Amino acid sequence: MDWLLMFLPVIFIWGIFFILMALLFIFKKYHESKKRRSPFTDKFLRSPGESLNRQIMEINDEIITHFVWVLTAPLLFYSISKHLISFLSI
Repeated sequence: MDWLLMFLPVIFIWGIFFILMALLFIFKKYHESKKRRSPFTDKFLRSPGESLNRQIMEINDEIITHFVWVLTAPLLFYSISKHLISFLSI
């Protein structure tokens, strides 16, 4: 009898756990069995978020353009100044 009192809280917790899991399983099966149709009958012209995706692509293009300018502008100015100095020193 003493071992039953020792394991009673564990049995109680596991019992509640299995009851909750069974209820979740029944709830899931109930929702899967319902025949739900989509409220949209026509095809979409574009996917959801397409305009945001286009805005993100435009911003990425601008960032890449600025990044290329940041990398190439110093090299361009250096080469121009080097040729001007060599041209003027002659």
